[in-house]
Amino acid sequence: STNWVKAHQDDDIQPTALPRPVALNFRMDAETKAAYELSQRWLTQECVPVFPQERCAVYIQNDKITSRLHSSLLEQWHKKDALQYLQERHGIHHTLFRDIQWTSLRFALNKISAHRCATVVKALRRHLPTQAKLFQQGCLTMSSRCPRCLREDETHAHV
Repeated sequence: STNWVKAHQDDDIQPTALPRPVALNFRMDAETKAAYELSQRWLTQECVPVFPQERCAVYIQNDKITSRLHSSLLEQWHKKDALQYLQERHGIHHTLFRDIQWTSLRFALNKISAHRCATVVKALRRHLPTQAKLFQQGCLTMSSRCPRCLREDETHAHV
């Protein structure tokens, strides 16, 4: 038997002040959010039923969508094209794509400005405009030397 517990009762109250079923629901929500951060190979693929109190539910490839419906649908709609682009442009193949912690990456990148986000992504892909890279491209620099130490070429390994 399933009992419905009203959502968001914990928004303005400490969980310890809530009735036991509500506090347990709050704890389960937190554990579920933590579980979403796990690698895909640890997540179950079993279909979660539509509970009578829900009346309807949206599923994408056996995954029940419980939040962010609009962005979840858009991600699924563009997933094939995005994967193809990442494979062709950056060499990220299906196995690596599956192992990347996308939710964690998105969460981290959403906490910083767009400019810093672009810098982080460039650093992850080793595309920062180092002196060596700029010199190789013939852009804006007279030397590939590091402007800080003046002893070595400023490469990603040096930075």
